[in-house]
Amino acid sequence: MTRIFFTLLCFTIAVPLSAHEFWLKPSKFILKKGERATLLLLVGENFAGEPWKFNQSRVITFVQCHKNEAQQITPIVKDSVAAPIDLMFSADGTHLVALHTTPKFIELDGKKFTEYLKEDGLDDILALREQRGESEKSGRELYRRCAKTLVQTGTTTDSTFKRIMNFPLEIVPETNPYSMGSASSANMSVQIFFKGKPLANALVRTWHKAGGKVETASLRTDGNGRASFACTATGEWMVSLVKMVEAEDKTQADYESFWASLTFGFDS
Repeated sequence: MTRIFFTLLCFTIAVPLSAHEFWLKPSKFILKKGERATLLLLVGENFAGEPWKFNQSRVITFVQCHKNEAQQITPIVKDSVAAPIDLMFSADGTHLVALHTTPKFIELDGKKFTEYLKEDGLDDILALREQRGESEKSGRELYRRCAKTLVQTGTTTDSTFKRIMNFPLEIVPETNPYSMGSASSANMSVQIFFKGKPLANALVRTWHKAGGKVETASLRTDGNGRASFACTATGEWMVSLVKMVEAEDKTQADYESFWASLTFGFDS
C-alpha cells in the first residue's frame, strides 16, 4: 500500500482579499431516498460565502452523478441567477455533483498579486516572477473553477465518491467519508490531479465548520499527489487548492489559475 505522506504547516490561515474560495453547498448532505435538496454555489472566505451569480455561458460541465449515470444540471440553471438549484436524489448511495467553469479574467497590482501567490503556496510562479524582476508587475490572470460535492442518500455507500471527472484540476477522495460511521476521528485521504497527472508538492487546505467555529489546516501533497488528514463525522468539510501556470497566449493573460474544491458533511 502506498504510504501517504504530508506535511502539516499550520492550523489557522487568513485568506487574502484576492483569494476567494469557491464551493458547492447542498442544503443537506445526508438524505433519505427520494428526498430533494437545494444546491448553492458559494464564493467567499473562511468557509462563509455569498451565492455566486452566473449564467449557462460560464459552465463547461455541471453534472449530478450516481454510479455509472450522469445527469446534466446545466439546462435547469437560469441565466444570471444566484438562487439555489433544486435537485432530486432518487437512488440510495453516494452522489457526486461536479462543476467546471469557463475562464474569467482578473488583474491585480504587483503587491497584491505577490501576496496572493505567497498565501496560496504558488512558489513556482513567485520564484519565476522574482527571477525575471517582475515582482512589482501587475498580474493578469485567467481563472476557472473545478468544484465537487458529495451527498449521501440512505446508509448504503458506493464508489461514486472517487469518480474522476477529468477536470483540469481535480480532488479525488480515496476514502468515502460516509463510510466512516460515527467514528470520532478517521483518516481521510485525497489525491490531486492536474491535467490528468498526480500533482506533487501542492498546497492543500482543509476547512471544518462545526458548532459555529471554522478550523483550517494546510498540507502538502506527496510525490504521488496524495494528502491525508484526520476527519471527524461532524459538521461540514471542504478540501481546496489552487494551481497556477504561465498562460500560453500572453495577449489575453500572463497566467492561468485553476481552483478546485471538494465538500462533504454530516448533518443528519
